[in-house]
This record gives sequence, structure tokens and C-alpha cells, in this order.
Amino acid sequence: MKKALYLLTIPFITSLVIASSVFAQSKLDLTVYPAVVEQEIKPSTPTRFLLQFRNNSTSVLNGKIKVADYVINDKTGTPTLVEDNQMSLKYAASKWITPLNDQVAIPANDYVAVNITVNPPAQIGACGHYAIVYLEPFEGPTSGGKSVNTESESSIITKVGALINLKMISKQCKQDLNVLGFTVPQFLEYGPVKVTFDLFNKGDVHITPKGTVTTTNMLKSGVNTVNIREQRIFPETAKSYEVVIGQKYMVGKYAVLLQGIYGDSGLPFSKVGYVWVFPWKIATVIILAVIILLLLGKNLYKGVVVKEASLEKEVAEERKEIEELKEQLKKKDE
Repeated sequence: MKKALYLLTIPFITSLVIASSVFAQSKLDLTVYPAVVEQEIKPSTPTRFLLQFRNNSTSVLNGKIKVADYVINDKTGTPTLVEDNQMSLKYAASKWITPLNDQVAIPANDYVAVNITVNPPAQIGACGHYAIVYLEPFEGPTSGGKSVNTESESSIITKVGALINLKMISKQCKQDLNVLGFTVPQFLEYGPVKVTFDLFNKGDVHITPKGTVTTTNMLKSGVNTVNIREQRIFPETAKSYEVVIGQKYMVGKYAVLLQGIYGDSGLPFSKVGYVWVFPWKIATVIILAVIILLLLGKNLYKGVVVKEASLEKEVAEERKEIEELKEQLKKKDE
């Protein structure tokens, strides 16, 4: 389960790193474990977890452990950090999270463990709350465990951290999913079929839908099934999906069915569309070839069968004439 969550979070952490600017002359070589923390919480009940920051470089890394909220503004799941603690966010959790030590010095090719405390308030609105705990290196390269500022370094530095997902215990979470923009082409000359759609999380806690896209022809045969990509969808946000299914050569009307489940209790979702697939260019060539063969056959029939019948008729007439001549000769001889 942890491995799966780690894999699901790689795109998020990657986008977080890419979204920030890196050192002008150096690259931050840092990893965090776990990359995602799934933690259940209760109101007014503190809880703790541990993060490990590993320095993979050959020099000491000094930095500050920071906590920030974030928002998702697009359908790819790219996070936008919100570091203003005065900003009120419905699903924010940064004010509840405190690192035991906010400054660290990580030796070369080594790691440090940071204890993180979560202090939920007595009144919690939404079921899911989210934040990022990250290490922000001090400006400039490090030397002997101290930060050395240089004018050549960028003032905007890389942030590498872990995604913190908090979920309320003993609270009825709102879980609701809508399928939006389910698009299937109406007609194709060749397969496969490209299907696009959005899954919109209307609930107040993150979900990871699982599902399949299946194509079936009118004879209920030629079935193809493709699993949709498992990705976390945060509350009140949507994720875009694209599925390519089927073979190149497909003929007829196909039903394209999306179906799956989401949430703690496996709530279902589904959508269906239809597409006609017909290789009309190949069909046109085949029809023309058949017509040409029929014309050739007709000409061959006329050229052989009809001519043969005509020759037989001529032979019959000649035989009749010969018989008549024979009768005339017999009469003369008498």
C-alpha cells in the first residue's frame, strides 16, 4: 500500500520540484521518505509521524523545514503552494502541523529524521485536509555545514517535500464523483478508439477511483478492456483521463463503456458512448474490384459462351443444309 501511494505521489512531487526554480549553478539532490503521508486524525487529539530527508549530494545540505498549504487549479494535479498563513483555505492543514526542529544540516550522502506533530482543532469542517512539509535549502552553496551566500546563486530555490493527507475519523465524509465531458468519436475509419473524460470529485476528501473502459460490438463479441490510470483526485477538483482502446481494423457499431468504483465503500460510476468504425477506403476498393470482376466475367461470357452458342447454331444450320443437299441428290439419282 505504501509503495502504491509513493508511486501515485511521484507526479505530484515532480511537478512541485519542476514548478520551482533550481539553483543557477547547482542542483538540489534530495529525496523524502515517505513521499506521501496518509494520517487519520481526531479533533483536539495530537498525532505524530516521521519524515526522512536524504541528502544524495557530496556536500553538507543546510535547510529549513517549512509547512505550506496548496491548491489545485488545473486538471493535471499541479499544486500551487500557498505560504501565506493568513489565507483561509477550506482544506488547509498547515496551521495544525509543526516540525520538532525547523532547521537541519544533512551530511553528505546521509539523512536526518524529522518529527512532525499534528494538532487538530476541536472543530473541523471538511473531512480531508492537506499540506506540504518540505525542506527549503538556505541560499548559496554549503561549506562545512554553513551557508555561504554568493551573488551568482538564484534567490528562488527548489522545494522538495512530502504530501500530507489528513482524514477525519468518526466523521461522515462526503464522497461524490461526477463523470464530465465523456467524449467518444462518432465515426472512425480505423481503430483504435480514443476516449477522453474528466472525473470531478464533489466530495470533501480525496479519492482514488479505479475503473475500466470496455468496447463491445453489436454481436457482443470483440471485447477489449483497458484500466484507467489510478490517480488521486482532491476535493472539488477534476482530473483528465485519456484512454486508447481497440485494434486498427474494427468494423461496425461499438459501445464504449466506462465503469468503476471510488470511495471507502466502493461507490459505482459509469458512462457509455457509441462509435461507428468502418474502413470505407478499403471497402470502396473491394467494391470496385468486385464490379471490375463482374464486368470482366460478363465480357468473358459474351466472348466465349455466346460465341460458342452462335457457332453451334451455325454448325446446326450447315448440317441442315447438308441433309437437304443429300435429299436432293437422292431424288436425282432416282
